Amino acid sequence: MIHEAENYQVDDRKFMKKANTMNALDDYVYKMRNALNNKNISSKLCLQEREKIKSVISKVTDLLEGDNQPYEIEVFEDHLNELVNLFDRVIGKFA
Repeated sequence: MIHEAENYQVDDRKFMKKANTMNALDDYVYKMRNALNNKNISSKLCLQEREKIKSVISKVTDLLEGDNQPYEIEVFEDHLNELVNLFDRVIGKFA
């Protein structure tokens, strides 16, 4: 019985880590959308940068809104790293 409880505890930790990563992804999508809607920032971005941001936002939104149960935490962490790097590289210099 103790072994079973330990297994549930491990599963709960994995679930919480995945949920926290998904929430962080959602927050970054929100920040990036706001930055794109900010005229001071979007006017300084070239068309390629805006299209890249829109593409990444779309990809992540599809992942978050779809059936994400089969995906491991690493998939979400990879997307989060991509968003963070893109935000810092492209938008962060204007924010």
